[in-house]
Amino acid sequence: MAFLFAGLVSKVLGYPANYGPFQPGHEPAAIQLHKCELAREVKSPADEIAGAIQEYRLPAAESGQRQITLVLHGTTNGWAINLHDAQGQNLMPVSFTNSMTSSQMEVSGCDLNGDGQPDFIVNIWSGGCGLAADGSEVTFLLSSKDGYRAASFYLYAFGNEDLVRFKPQGPVYFLFNDLIGSDGEKTRDGREHNFWVYKLKRIDGVRIVPADADQPGFPKWVWFTNKDNHEETTQLTQEQKKRLLKKRNSSE
Repeated sequence: MAFLFAGLVSKVLGYPANYGPFQPGHEPAAIQLHKCELAREVKSPADEIAGAIQEYRLPAAESGQRQITLVLHGTTNGWAINLHDAQGQNLMPVSFTNSMTSSQMEVSGCDLNGDGQPDFIVNIWSGGCGLAADGSEVTFLLSSKDGYRAASFYLYAFGNEDLVRFKPQGPVYFLFNDLIGSDGEKTRDGREHNFWVYKLKRIDGVRIVPADADQPGFPKWVWFTNKDNHEETTQLTQEQKKRLLKKRNSSE
């Protein structure tokens, strides 16, 4: 699809490179994204996001025959998102809210589900110091014949490297990352540790579905040490990893 061959968005971070799930030089093909252009902006009088409006469009060369405007309305609870066609009609049944109360954002587009229509990604991240500074809430807006559907995920530093294909013309996968502590589990060396945990999610129509079983080695647990590391950790047993993931999932 033409949507897959544009330049990268400017904030290309993705999963932490020093602790990625793949050995350097053996990463799957990353999906390239079109950066959407800011077409209109209304700033809040109080210099907050509540009351602000931002409208984005794909560049004309990538938008095809269908002009779509992505509209962000700032609220006290984050950014309400909707899509309008060229006549101003909503392309979503109801607006969807990205809950990050930050104005640091990027909007990009690409055909992620293979239906020939542009899908959209709204990535809004926090600011400050440390890992929390790169916390992202990323909202996917996926196309269908009945309009668009949205889903959001919170992770570390979303970037185009988090969207990959393992086979040419195969489905697009979202690499979801999480930082999980050993949380009282007895590790091999008896110490407390943190681990980058990577789970696969497959883009399937308007759904983003769990897909660890699609590729060997997922979910992938990488020990967060003081040196580069890409290996599956042996500090925890498989049963311990399952328990920690179950505990994590139940708290979300």
